[in-house]
Amino acid sequence: MRRFAVLCVLAVAMSGCAASQDDDRSAPSTERSLRSDRDAEPDPGQRQGVQKSEQEWDRQRGGHQDGDDRDNEGRHNEGRDSDQPEPDQPEPDPSPPPSPEPAPDPARSTPRGVPAGAQAAVVDRIIDGDTLELHARRSGPVLSSTAVTGVRLLEIDTPETVHPSEPVQCYGPAASDALARLAPVGSTVWVLPDRELTDYYDRTLLYLWSSQGGKALFVNRTLVAKGFAKASLYEPNDRYIDAMYAAEAAARTADRGLWGHCSGFGAPLAQPEPDPEPEPDPPSEDGAGAGGDGGGGEDCDPSYPGVCIPPAPPDLNCDDVDHTDFAVRGADPHQFDAEGDGVACES
Repeated sequence: MRRFAVLCVLAVAMSGCAASQDDDRSAPSTERSLRSDRDAEPDPGQRQGVQKSEQEWDRQRGGHQDGDDRDNEGRHNEGRDSDQPEPDQPEPDPSPPPSPEPAPDPARSTPRGVPAGAQAAVVDRIIDGDTLELHARRSGPVLSSTAVTGVRLLEIDTPETVHPSEPVQCYGPAASDALARLAPVGSTVWVLPDRELTDYYDRTLLYLWSSQGGKALFVNRTLVAKGFAKASLYEPNDRYIDAMYAAEAAARTADRGLWGHCSGFGAPLAQPEPDPEPEPDPPSEDGAGAGGDGGGGEDCDPSYPGVCIPPAPPDLNCDDVDHTDFAVRGADPHQFDAEGDGVACES
């Protein structure tokens, strides 16, 4: 085939005619013609034309070959590029873990037993046994602002200690101490109103609950039940008055608190001095002879006002003294007040 192509180019250069090969059957005659032409000695001009034609054909063939090589190289590079792994994409920063929910504040969680609708508040100051100051943690249905508010406890009355025109009354200081223990300054309490919100002195009238061991303690009723207060109706506020009357009756029957230590509710703190009694014998090792009605003196511990309890040592038990339901103030060296409610040797 190459010989045919070379001779075709030679024929074109010499005569300007085009040669073609129609089919395989004409190939022998054509080949004989070409051999006779080849055997003939061309003149120098024809030889030069043939050389130029061969060179031209080689250049064209070389160009096609170069193009094919470039195409093959391109396809090879494409395959190679497709085989190469894609560059690593930067992984997105992991989202930060969600912040843990703050644990509930035990001081602010509502204890079991607080009625629905009660509002949390913080105690600021104890004024006396039935009056204190507090502020709401946030405005709510009972206290509309967080300002400090004077509060008078509903349905109870305690002996006076700060009344401008009355002397300090018997068991008044003990009642103030009891309220300070039941609702300490800085503690969270829960308050609830009745029908009428304020009194003549513009104090807010409320029922009060505190938390004792995770349970609600109704402070108003507890003061009555322990003998630090009496039930007192302030109409029209009567939601718990029946419970208050029942608590007072039980305290009176048991001579609890002021009912066993004062001549009556509202009696002055300074009692008339009794007739002098014989000097009591000093207490023995087992506490015999402990007790008495002194309420003061060198041989009486000031932690127990209203009764005379010898100071420790020796340590005394409730069975070693002749008194029950007496007030405790201060250190309680004999540990008579097991419940910490300000009343010792409760009956």
